[in-house]
Amino acid sequence: MKVLFKNLIFFFTTIILLNSCSKDDAVTFDLETPSNISAEDYSVYQTVIQGFVIDKIGLIQRTTLICSIEIRLQDYIASLSEDNPGFEPEILSNLITANQNYLVLNNNFINYSKYVQLIPQAQLNYIFPTYDYYNSPNWSRFYDAFTNVLGFDTFSNIAYNSDHTKAIFESTYTSILLCSKRLHYLEKENQVWVVKKSIDTTY
Repeated sequence: MKVLFKNLIFFFTTIILLNSCSKDDAVTFDLETPSNISAEDYSVYQTVIQGFVIDKIGLIQRTTLICSIEIRLQDYIASLSEDNPGFEPEILSNLITANQNYLVLNNNFINYSKYVQLIPQAQLNYIFPTYDYYNSPNWSRFYDAFTNVLGFDTFSNIAYNSDHTKAIFESTYTSILLCSKRLHYLEKENQVWVVKKSIDTTY
């Protein structure tokens, strides 16, 4: 009887240890302290988010500029100017300047119809240490940590024209199946932001 009891203790202790060692969620990640980002910025972001096809969005907390705007600057100016006679080309230069440093987003999207889950940069780096998102075997770890989303979005900082009636920023969507990047150009009409054009910057 004593031998059986000892064996049971050994068995359950082993199971507990194995489970505790195998779970990635034993490592916890807190959200970063958010930057002082204006309500207008969040309004611009939210206007674009409302047009997303998916309803559940994983959003990296740090902003970043993904594509090299300068390489195809003239192409983007031509595309965004089409059907938008009020487009100001210098807003793209403002976008480059605005993204010299990253900002840290706050979860100011909770009162809207889309579900937005912020993802700490440190947690993304932990899951994908080599930044090889598209061929990584670690997507199972991502989906274990973020059960409500299919992939993650990253936003750049927003650039405006001189009177803040026009805005532009870049977003990227990354999942196990695809990566897509877009520039979003908005104009303010009757004090409401309206998406005038989004163009593909994937290359």
